[in-house]
Amino acid sequence: MSKPLEAVTNLVVLVACVAVLGVLAKDRLLHKAARSDAKSEVQRAQGPAVRPAVQRPAIPPVRRTSLDLGPDVSTVAGARVASDQIAATIDGEAITLDGLAGLVGSKMIAIEAQQYGLRRSALDRAVNRVLLNREARRRGVSLNQLIEREVEQGVASPSQAELRAVYQRNAARFQGLTEAEALTSLAAEERERVLNERRNSMLRKLRSASTVRILLKPPRVSVDATDAPVKGSDQAPVTIVEFADFQCPSCAEGQETLRRLEQRYPGQFRLAYKHFPLPMHQDAPRAAEAAECAREQGRFWEMSDKLFTAQSFGDADLRRYATEIGISAERFSECVKAGKNASKWQRDKLDGERAGVDATPTFFVNGRLVVGAPFDVLSAFVQEETALASVSPVKQAAANQVLREEER
Repeated sequence: MSKPLEAVTNLVVLVACVAVLGVLAKDRLLHKAARSDAKSEVQRAQGPAVRPAVQRPAIPPVRRTSLDLGPDVSTVAGARVASDQIAATIDGEAITLDGLAGLVGSKMIAIEAQQYGLRRSALDRAVNRVLLNREARRRGVSLNQLIEREVEQGVASPSQAELRAVYQRNAARFQGLTEAEALTSLAAEERERVLNERRNSMLRKLRSASTVRILLKPPRVSVDATDAPVKGSDQAPVTIVEFADFQCPSCAEGQETLRRLEQRYPGQFRLAYKHFPLPMHQDAPRAAEAAECAREQGRFWEMSDKLFTAQSFGDADLRRYATEIGISAERFSECVKAGKNASKWQRDKLDGERAGVDATPTFFVNGRLVVGAPFDVLSAFVQEETALASVSPVKQAAANQVLREEER
């Protein structure tokens, strides 16, 4: 066979082999896909696979309809409702704002609190600026000159030895930085802290020398605490309602915040406790039960302290706590075992959900929402609410009139 003919023959054979391999590969892919489809059909017929008990169960697939029916809401005759209370009408039937609030109320509480916080922060800055501008005009200097004289002038820098001592105590904060870089950062932080203290001190003096009334009203939530354990005077101007979980570490830390508040504002507030056991804390319902059983013997707050501090909720632990706080351990243990107070803490949790609680600890200071236990925020709210309670309606009206005249 000639070489050209042989080359052509080899090329034809090669093409044929490639074609055969392609057919085989395609057939294999089709077979694999068919097996996968068959496996999927079997799985669909059998339902979701069973997972080990230590894992969370698979979330079932969401059943979707072609039409979202929306929430059920009652309607009233439009003619019977003030126009500014109507959100929508359908052939004369009205959906009212009150009806709408029932659908989104608990979700809106936190949003309204955040909105108030933003407005209040902006208002405080605006009030401060007015006071600073007035003081600068009174002294015949510019605002920058006032700040320089009263705040910035005479601020001493900490020594290198002081900075190095702070650095050595908090070296973990400065990972990735050289010692020189860390000391520079600490010096800047310390200067900023001192400047803020001096600025705030000047602003407090300016406010105390002026008549400042904050008229922006915070959102308030009505929380029923009539059946809750309470400590503090019934005559106190401020009521703090706490929703907490005995197994929650943040709630345990929050008890120190409450103790600090009691020391700073003795007799100015009373504290009511409501249970809000979180789903991830399996011992929280049992702890709530224990606290209520101790309450039956007049020792709720003593048991509450034990539960928050010890964070152990076994039978022997609870019985020991009962003995330590001076109540009948036998009666207490029988009460816990019977679960007779389950409806109480379950009702508390429902009250919390209606009030917008979704985390612990959550506080309501005269109805004002505070999530977590920030001492500065709780302290400011107690001060504001105490001040509001001390202003008579006549004095408040006079102050409002002064503000209106100043605005004009």
